[in-house]
Amino acid sequence: MSVTSFSMKFQLNCLALILILVSSYYSVTAQTRKTTRKPVPATTQKKTEPEQKPEEEPLIPEGGIPTPPPRIPSLGEPVGTIVLLPLDDRPACEQFAKMIGSIGEQLVISPPADLLGRFTTPGNPERIREWLGEPSLETRRKLSTGGENPAASPIDYSKVNALVVSVDMLVYGGLIASRTNETKLNDALERLEFFRWFRKAYPNIPVYAFSTIMRVAPTASKSTRLWRNDLERWSELSDRAEKSKDPNLATELSELTKKLGRHTIDEYMGARRRNLQVNLALLKLYEEKIIDTLMFLQDDARDLQAEPL
Repeated sequence: MSVTSFSMKFQLNCLALILILVSSYYSVTAQTRKTTRKPVPATTQKKTEPEQKPEEEPLIPEGGIPTPPPRIPSLGEPVGTIVLLPLDDRPACEQFAKMIGSIGEQLVISPPADLLGRFTTPGNPERIREWLGEPSLETRRKLSTGGENPAASPIDYSKVNALVVSVDMLVYGGLIASRTNETKLNDALERLEFFRWFRKAYPNIPVYAFSTIMRVAPTASKSTRLWRNDLERWSELSDRAEKSKDPNLATELSELTKKLGRHTIDEYMGARRRNLQVNLALLKLYEEKIIDTLMFLQDDARDLQAEPL
């Protein structure tokens, strides 16, 4: 069995195990409580006094059903390691993945929290690349002039089974940052070169990458509250008005364009065009077998929205 097929089966097994463990724990626990009550023994002797029945254990103990203990790997330690660059710092993106990995006896490691940013504060792509082991531009310059090689990555890739990378974090600094036009196209494409470096440095480690197709609405924040809904409507109308040929929609679109101003619209469309070019570059990396598995995820999709996707 190849490493790639093993990794794919591992992911499916992890999801199945979660459902099995959770459902079996509560059903078996309740069934055990039902079937382990002591029956009242039958007797033919003359009863001199009413027989005392043992107290029944309640189905749900006081304080609720206890949380099942964490599963401990049979060997006492993880049998493999997966390196994860998450979409952002939310528990669903990082903590849950580590919990799923532990079910399959896999240690899931990810960058320190200070590299991942928080909400509207983006992560640090350059420091993330260094954490993953790629020498920075400054390091390469020092080495070319005879300088000392700084401390290596904290990751021991000899024990790593797979690398899972959020392209949004690697290139922009996270999901929220991918919806803005802060990262320019040239910088974004240069950061994708990490995959070429990694494939050359570790040719036997499978690489899984995923990228998000930008949604219609900008992120809800204090800085976007005055024009966010208008821009969302503008994006929808820019597609609907053209397809429907409805003059009323065309008029509304024209009015919104004037209200929003060219700068706001250009920044919005600039982010969409940049993201499209990054996703096209990812397809090329996949075709060249630099990336083993590539997934595109649609963020809050709609039937009608501004091009390009």
